[in-house]
Amino acid sequence: MNAARNYNQHFQYIFDSNGKESHIVVPINLLEEFIEDVEDSRDIQKLKNEPTISFDDFVAELKKDGKI
Repeated sequence: MNAARNYNQHFQYIFDSNGKESHIVVPINLLEEFIEDVEDSRDIQKLKNEPTISFDDFVAELKKDGKI
């Protein structure tokens, strides 16, 4: 996630006849990054109550299964 990036400099704003911002044009690569960040955040929220194990236990489990 690129929370510190200044996305604003890449946007183009469209104004209505009253001079109020009405639309925004976002480069597709930034939109894709944003969508990925939102999906990652959603996935993290889904998993936040899942049980966890320590790193040492995780490594031991991988060794036991012959994966490392």
